[in-house]
Amino acid sequence: MKFVKANAVLVVCGAVVLLALVAIYWPLSTTKAALLEKANTRLTEAKSLQAMSMQINIPFGPPPFNAPPTQEMAKAKLTVQQRMKEQAQKITELAARDNQRGRLVPGSNPPVPLLNDKPEPHFLPQIDRSGNPFGFKEDYNRLFPTWMAALAGRADIHPMPPTMQELTTLYDVTMHGAGGGGGMMNANDPGSLDAKNNFFAGQVSERANSLRMYVDDDALLRDREWADSANQPTADEIFQSIVESWLQKDIIAAINDVNGSSKNVGDSPIKRLQRIAIGGDADNAGGFAGGAKGGLFLEPINAVENAAPPANNGIDLSRTLTGHVGGGSYDTVLVGITVYIDPAAENKFYDALYRQNNGYTVLNVRTTTVDPFDAAATGFLYGKTQVVRKDILVEALFFRSWLVPLMPPDVRDGKTVLGGHGARPSAPANPNSTGGGGGGGGNNPVDNQLF
Repeated sequence: MKFVKANAVLVVCGAVVLLALVAIYWPLSTTKAALLEKANTRLTEAKSLQAMSMQINIPFGPPPFNAPPTQEMAKAKLTVQQRMKEQAQKITELAARDNQRGRLVPGSNPPVPLLNDKPEPHFLPQIDRSGNPFGFKEDYNRLFPTWMAALAGRADIHPMPPTMQELTTLYDVTMHGAGGGGGMMNANDPGSLDAKNNFFAGQVSERANSLRMYVDDDALLRDREWADSANQPTADEIFQSIVESWLQKDIIAAINDVNGSSKNVGDSPIKRLQRIAIGGDADNAGGFAGGAKGGLFLEPINAVENAAPPANNGIDLSRTLTGHVGGGSYDTVLVGITVYIDPAAENKFYDALYRQNNGYTVLNVRTTTVDPFDAAATGFLYGKTQVVRKDILVEALFFRSWLVPLMPPDVRDGKTVLGGHGARPSAPANPNSTGGGGGGGGNNPVDNQLF
């Protein structure tokens, strides 16, 4: 007791130290929980910092980062985003420039359209009445014999099999002179019948050997209503015919690319062009892809300044395979092509068409087998290879950045049938008709332009 009293201060200090140690190693429950929560928080932060310290590579930016995000990294990210935006804009500009290739005079300002590579500077967006307002009609009407000759390989022969009337007349003239006299022939004479049939077969064969391919009389889309009238065309009619000419020129170029230097129908991979239909060409029985009659464009928007964007943002997958129906950046035109072709050349034709312009996409194809005997019975000799009929539905996109400046005001503002909504080409010709699938009444509509 005497020791305790003598050393009271030391005893008290020792007790305080002992209590402090106990408090540190055996804290109260609330203090312990708080310490554990704080320790876990610090551990989580440490792990996050460690993960963020992994090497990070930023395109177009500084060297790789090996530290947590910094202000420099945030700045580099914004730089990358801006670069990507600039690249996207550049790609769009280049695509639009390629899209107008062969359709506008390069570098023309205001833009001047090309009609089969010939500049037509006085008609769009409005006709210059001070010049020759009929000049376009003259140039337009010269297109079709030029195109027919380019496909058939010559201009002096009708690019179809000879008709029975042609054969009969030629036989009479050949056998009995210019004065005819075929009526004196004994129709029951087997020798005479054999001679006549052999003559007919020879003429049909000679026609096939003289042509690079067959081209139906209405294969090319020609706006006869104004082209054959005494009236001058309107700016709207000129605009539509120019767009149609761009598409047909590309198709003809693709066909000739596939047929190459072939000399006759038998050698040519593409044997016959039966029909080209463009837009809402529903009045023609040989048209394509049934549906409501409409205008040139599938679904254009109003092109005036500050016009509201389309409700579907230019995409509607219920109507076409790609969903492209028109929008703020492009207009869509549907094109139907019916050809008789060696199936081995089908992909080559698509590739040749794609190389004409970057706006083309094949949406759908329907194949019909051609019976060579049925075809020969109507004068079509396709050669030794298998031949099929292809009904091909194609989508063509036109960038509005260069097309709108050519549009007449009514077309640009959506006030004419050219800007009609729901445009559809009409139904394909009946593949079961004569000529190995040719002709027909066009009574086979399809849903959403698909077969």
